[in-house]
Amino acid sequence: MKRISIIILAALVPACIFAADISLPAPSAKSGMDLLTAINDRISFRDFNGKDIAPADLSTILWAGLGNRMKTPEAVTGASKTGTTVPYSFDTKYLNLYVLTANGAYLYDPDNNVLKEVTDQNIRPQITGENITSAYCILLFTAYSTNMPKPGKANINMFLSMAAATAGYAAQNIALTATAYKIGAIDMFNIDQKKVKSLLKLGDDEYPLFIMQMGYIK
Repeated sequence: MKRISIIILAALVPACIFAADISLPAPSAKSGMDLLTAINDRISFRDFNGKDIAPADLSTILWAGLGNRMKTPEAVTGASKTGTTVPYSFDTKYLNLYVLTANGAYLYDPDNNVLKEVTDQNIRPQITGENITSAYCILLFTAYSTNMPKPGKANINMFLSMAAATAGYAAQNIALTATAYKIGAIDMFNIDQKKVKSLLKLGDDEYPLFIMQMGYIK
């Protein structure tokens, strides 16, 4: 009996470890709003209604930012061979996207369409002095140089400039897609770099870039 109990417990441990991860529904292929209307309607918001963003909406928004293309045409340049919704220089993925909510912080895993829990704590008030409590979440972009070719690693300033530009493409994709779902967003750069790295346990090769606060519009 004791041996059976141990076997059952061992089988349950992996489930407990990963129980806090969040599986997202498949992103939508259509938004119901044309691109030019989204460009025209997009504005920065600070006044949200406090409601949770629906998982389907969040999934599509994250996919638009740093997801994998649903249909990947044959690449003609190195910047497009990653098959992602934004072009990466050096044909290498070097951005991470974290979702920070009142229930914890998660790393977006586009390959599996999952939010992987990093912490179950609400760290938003600690990383920025302008935490908007009515926002559903903060999206945090980071750049990591782990798998960068030597030219990228040799010049960190060049790498960070390149990463910031790429993250800007992703943020614009996110903002336009969010607009189609009546979700507002605002970009901010006033974050505490040291606390971000500490609270999210980022390595020396991962650099916080900026945040977006987001929520449904009133």
